[in-house]
Amino acid sequence: MTDKKRRNKIIICAAVLIVYFCFAFYLVYNAEIFPHFEENIKITLMNKHKDNSVMGMNGVEPYYYQDFTGTPDDIKKIRIRCKRKGSDDDAYIYFRLLDADTGEEYAVTDGYVNDLIKTSYTFVTINVPEKNRNLKGKNLRLFVELQDAVLTRVYLTSNYKQGLVYNVNNYPDLRFNIIYNMEFGQKAWLNKLYFAVMALLILFLVFSFYLFIIKKYEVAKAYIPIAVILGITMSAVFTPHGIPDEPGHIDTAYQLSNIMMGKGKAGDGIVYKRKADVIQDDLLVNGLESNSYYQLKENLFKRPSDTELIPVVFDDAGRIVPDIVYLPMAVGITIGRLLGLSTLMTYYIGRMLNLLVFILITAFAIKLLPYGKNLVAMIMLLPISMQQASSASYDSMINALLILYMAYNLMLYYNKKFRIKDAVVLLLLSGFIVMCKGGVYAPLCLLLIGLPYSSFRLSDKKEAKEKPKKLIFIISILAVAAVLISVLIYAGYPTFKTLLVDGTIRGETEIYTFSDIMNDPETVLYMVWNTMVQRGGSLLAGLLGGRLSWLDVKGSWIFLIILGSGLLFMTNIEGDKLTVSTKEKSCIMISHVFVIILIVGSMIVGFTKLDSDVIQGLQGRYFLPVMPLLLLMINTDMINIKKEKLYKLAMVMMVAEAMIILESLPQVID
Repeated sequence: MTDKKRRNKIIICAAVLIVYFCFAFYLVYNAEIFPHFEENIKITLMNKHKDNSVMGMNGVEPYYYQDFTGTPDDIKKIRIRCKRKGSDDDAYIYFRLLDADTGEEYAVTDGYVNDLIKTSYTFVTINVPEKNRNLKGKNLRLFVELQDAVLTRVYLTSNYKQGLVYNVNNYPDLRFNIIYNMEFGQKAWLNKLYFAVMALLILFLVFSFYLFIIKKYEVAKAYIPIAVILGITMSAVFTPHGIPDEPGHIDTAYQLSNIMMGKGKAGDGIVYKRKADVIQDDLLVNGLESNSYYQLKENLFKRPSDTELIPVVFDDAGRIVPDIVYLPMAVGITIGRLLGLSTLMTYYIGRMLNLLVFILITAFAIKLLPYGKNLVAMIMLLPISMQQASSASYDSMINALLILYMAYNLMLYYNKKFRIKDAVVLLLLSGFIVMCKGGVYAPLCLLLIGLPYSSFRLSDKKEAKEKPKKLIFIISILAVAAVLISVLIYAGYPTFKTLLVDGTIRGETEIYTFSDIMNDPETVLYMVWNTMVQRGGSLLAGLLGGRLSWLDVKGSWIFLIILGSGLLFMTNIEGDKLTVSTKEKSCIMISHVFVIILIVGSMIVGFTKLDSDVIQGLQGRYFLPVMPLLLLMINTDMINIKKEKLYKLAMVMMVAEAMIILESLPQVID
């Protein structure tokens, strides 16, 4: 093809892409974004995706009140989620919103309990009159009074807000909250968010088009700039607390930040945080909603007003991982605190450091790979990979180091050389692997069996004398590794221990134990089958990036099929296919099968109830680290993709990723 023809073809492709995305942006904005602009912003103060507790009221204890700080402007509605048991015709209930300092009443909802509250969970709404809606910064009191109740019991859904609530029933140490959600303001300002994300997506597509279509870079070569732009875009769309278990990850990293700053640990389950950070965390739900972006708009550049350190209860997410996985996030939090930055800015610095470390480690791993470079690079660019990499989650470091470990093994398989420094590197990485997530990825250490020990067969007599020393060294390293693995698995990192020891004991909850599996393996096999049939599609979608945030942001199967098909094609790229010996293939397959069994088994004994017909708690992203080698193993001579087709394939997959992000926006601002 002449240069002129190629230039014309590029111009046509660029024009088609521009027209397509302009049309897509227009449709999404007018059909899914604009119609919601007149709706109120919703802030959920109850836990989503996590359990909440219950606060009971009866005729003996008929009062409940909580004092809290008013934070949003223009509060319009407050909702309390409750239910009743028993029935008294005369039982009456009041829900009042008052000024905690003056006692002035701002809003009230009242009525007979039988009329207002059902025996199943009901939302009671307190409508705030327009004249009383400017409550930002005021000390507010939500007062609930139950009258004439004999048989009637009222149960209010509650949780713990350690910064927002400062007094409950005249007990300053109590922090219980019964407000389920509030509505305030309007969503009209969200058009700025939409256009900001559109700008990032356009930048992402322009870079992709330039690198893949104009410059004809392979995915591996274009990986770093594409990953940076895509990671920043994902972090803008999926705000702090918008990624699974991110609040716990942030608090665990915060504890490490305290150690860095000489504050030390506060104790088990307790971490010291700036009060402004605690309040900001209270105002962010486990997930995404319009309020998430309102908090971003209002508070990203606002310096914290109260930096006093206060103790708060937190869920330590670092119990099944080494502290090093939180190091980038902890450094970011430390920088933000030292500079006096806002909570959200502090978290974003930590997130960006997490992303940077992930990209650097995975880019190095891709460079080490003798084959499968483009496939691994594309897997690391999947929406789910970028979501985890650009968050506070420990998945960022775990996924990166697992990919590095597998890449290092493949490099040694290919080079047929094994040196002392390689043994040291693999020992360190192996030690890390067995300490992560309770040891579910520990079977990857079986890859070591395929290493080229035969490279120490030396012909020279002098060199031959050195052979026993080298072999003794290697055997010693492996022996130490085996002992280390055994100790860590049993004592500190409990997946195997839970499965094989604690899993024999029936606890208070009706969760499967190892004894149940051994006594009735047939039922467990049925449950595994049901999981594949009923939830296999959801697990596959989660693995490709079709279940984002807390699994409630869904991508269209149209674009997921493009991503999945593209990955299958990339396993068969000319000159980039996996070529290993039978022994090495066996090590790969056996190790990966054991990893999958451990992941599934840990979900059975950790989350699945006896009456369930499917495995509970299982997510597609758990299999992300073993995805590259499994895909590389299924290459076939029946398909041979020429490298010149790779650039077009990569561009099509980037367009699919952009569309998944685009279609997520209407879902996250609901």
